[in-house]
Amino acid sequence: MQISIEPYKKIVIHEVVEIAFNDLIDQMIHQTRSVGGATIPMLSWCNGIAFQISPFNPNSEEIIKESLKGTIHYSAVTFAMKEGFEREIIRPAGTVLLVNQGANANFAALAEAMKESRRVK
Repeated sequence: MQISIEPYKKIVIHEVVEIAFNDLIDQMIHQTRSVGGATIPMLSWCNGIAFQISPFNPNSEEIIKESLKGTIHYSAVTFAMKEGFEREIIRPAGTVLLVNQGANANFAALAEAMKESRRVK
């Protein structure tokens, strides 16, 4: 048996939205509550960036073709600066769990790209 590990070569983000960290937390809590969710929402965190990815439909034929060629397409990434990692962010309206994605090379590169996008403004 042969096993081949072929990492993605490129991530394409079609929209980048930076908001204040507290606004991102409030947005996640309200989105979860508005759909009647009783679960605790999770937010990715990596190297000082908290972020939420909005993917395209992963079952789309075009997205699958691109993925097989080594390119990931994200519809949008909403992010906020958050220097220190905390597992839980608790607000009166609810709680958001942060997931430390620091071990994921793709997310580490994404965090750096989000930091760079701030400097361009």
